[in-house]
Amino acid sequence: MKSVLLILIFIVFFHVNHLAAQSNSNTFKDEFEQRLESGDLEDGCTIIVEVINLAANAACYAPDPTISKVACTTAIIVQAGGGGIQSFDPNSPNLITSTGVRVCQLTYATTAAGLKVTYEFGKNQTQEIKDTWDWLNTLEGGINMMYFLAQ
Repeated sequence: MKSVLLILIFIVFFHVNHLAAQSNSNTFKDEFEQRLESGDLEDGCTIIVEVINLAANAACYAPDPTISKVACTTAIIVQAGGGGIQSFDPNSPNLITSTGVRVCQLTYATTAAGLKVTYEFGKNQTQEIKDTWDWLNTLEGGINMMYFLAQ
C-alpha cells in the first residue's frame, strides 16, 4: 500500500512540475512574442530554447546566411546532431558577427532528445531575432522556450 501511495505521489509531483515548466515556457514565449511584435528588442535580448526532437530535424531547412546568419548556423548545428561544426564548439560561447558587428553569441548543448540553445542577441538585431524565431518555429516537434530576458 505504501509503494502505491509513493508512486501516486511521484506521479502527481511529476505532473505538477511538468505543468509549471510548461506554464513558464508559455509566459516567456508570450512576453518575447509581444516584445518582438512591438519592435521593443532593439537593445538585444537573451533567449534559451530547446529543440525538442533533434533526430526529427536532421534534414531541416537551413536558410541562406544572407537572410539569417544565426538561423543558418543553428540549422547546421541541428543537422550535425548537435556536434561541433567549423569553428563552433558545443558548450562554449560562439560569436556570430556581420561586418564586424556582434549579431549574436550562441551557446548550445545536446539534451536527452534535443538541443538546448542560448542566443544572446546584440543591439539593433531585431530583424535577425525575428528571422531566427520564425525559422525555429518551422522545426518538427516544436521548441520549448526556457528563458527570455530583454536587454
